[in-house]
Amino acid sequence: MPSQPTTYETCEIKWRPMRGIFTHRFVFYAEAIGPQGMYNAGESQPVKNVSSPVGGVMHANQQAAERAMPAFIARLTSQGWESVPEQGLEWFSYRFRRPVRG
Repeated sequence: MPSQPTTYETCEIKWRPMRGIFTHRFVFYAEAIGPQGMYNAGESQPVKNVSSPVGGVMHANQQAAERAMPAFIARLTSQGWESVPEQGLEWFSYRFRRPVRG
């Protein structure tokens, strides 16, 4: 009897500003797609943004943003996510997959 092919859920690291008035922080988060649709698979520690009229991750304290990433990736891999070679458009747009649990 042939075995069933493995089905994977996937995620990609993205960023968003933290909620709140006058906050200058953002988080990286793992936007996942699984059998039940899209969900948030986790978030990084907050990263302080420098003041900028346009804001966003492009104006973040780059060193703080880069320091937040390894811990976030380690947390994802501890939850069974494995890195895939394809990456999104941004330096932080790492992509992962993990088998769907039945």
